[in-house]
Amino acid sequence: MNTSLLPPPGQLAELVTKNTEINQHTPLDRISVVANPEILVCTLGLNIINGCVQMGVRREDGKVTGPGGKADPKDIDIQSALYREVREEVGITPAQASLRGVILTLKNESTISSPKGTLSYVAKISYPLFETMEPNGEIDKFQWYNPDYALPRERQMFPSDTYWLRDAVYGLFVSGVYQEGVREQPGQFTERPAAEILEAAGVKLFTQTA
Repeated sequence: MNTSLLPPPGQLAELVTKNTEINQHTPLDRISVVANPEILVCTLGLNIINGCVQMGVRREDGKVTGPGGKADPKDIDIQSALYREVREEVGITPAQASLRGVILTLKNESTISSPKGTLSYVAKISYPLFETMEPNGEIDKFQWYNPDYALPRERQMFPSDTYWLRDAVYGLFVSGVYQEGVREQPGQFTERPAAEILEAAGVKLFTQTA
């Protein structure tokens, strides 16, 4: 592990050598952005109010999703990565965020024992009152979706999202591995413990200093 990517001493203590339990009560600022070299670490913020989720359309590919994106080595933890990405994309820093899920998307030639792909941290976010979105154009056309009636069409969503998004909006903690399909074969989603996923991806937790 490249220790130059870790926060300076005094901000956070040493890394826990083995994850025990990861769930909705795990603070985002305890999760390191450092992972195995073959893993791309990303964040996704879901603004959920009264059972509805706010999502927009990505200009790059037309996919419907929430704000978020790639973690940067300069981010000291997943919370700072999420807040930075949301602020860049919608012009507002979340007032609060809590972990709602951990999803590992594997490239079709890799396995959980030797993973290559994307590790996504899904978080429920809330915005400060009376602040207005100012999208930067990466994501636009935000609207609200109610899972009881309709979510975006499957072809409008990232393939793995169709398996867990509804549960996340309903308030469940979601964790699993999505294996990309090969050629015409569809991908497959398997529920797995979040701690197992983070361990496979080489992610550690920080222990808070006293």
